[in-house]
Amino acid sequence: MFHRQDRWVQATGRVLDRQLVPGPKLPYPTVVIVELRSDGGSPLRAEVRLIPGEHNNWDLYYPAVGDVTGFIVDPASGETRFDLTDPRNSMAARRAAGEAWEARPDDQPVTLGSGPPWIVPAKCPGCGKQVNQQMAARESQPHCQNCARLLPAYPYL
Repeated sequence: MFHRQDRWVQATGRVLDRQLVPGPKLPYPTVVIVELRSDGGSPLRAEVRLIPGEHNNWDLYYPAVGDVTGFIVDPASGETRFDLTDPRNSMAARRAAGEAWEARPDDQPVTLGSGPPWIVPAKCPGCGKQVNQQMAARESQPHCQNCARLLPAYPYL
């Protein structure tokens, strides 16, 4: 979904690929290929260049392929960047959520905002067996440990 913010537009997108771009000097930049979707619109493919050590990337969580996160896009030029106001892109926010997850009692049910990075059901909708929520919530593609089907998962933030 796109939202206006000055000349930049906020968008949600899925990471399709990450590629290291070798160059003449270290550290090599990474190109992240993403698929952005607007409300009811067709998907838009974009590239985000990340240069390690850049001053505005010090807190950036580098997402894995398949992760869904926030971006900002300049509609005029097509330039795409990570939305640094989105907590899914913040190492500090993820660290705090992980600490809160570890500190919670084991018998406490999983609720919205309780752990990284997904909220998953207590029982598998496919086989009906109990799901190890702590383990599944940390997977990039949460799945049932019994039947191996993908679980419905929702971002914790």
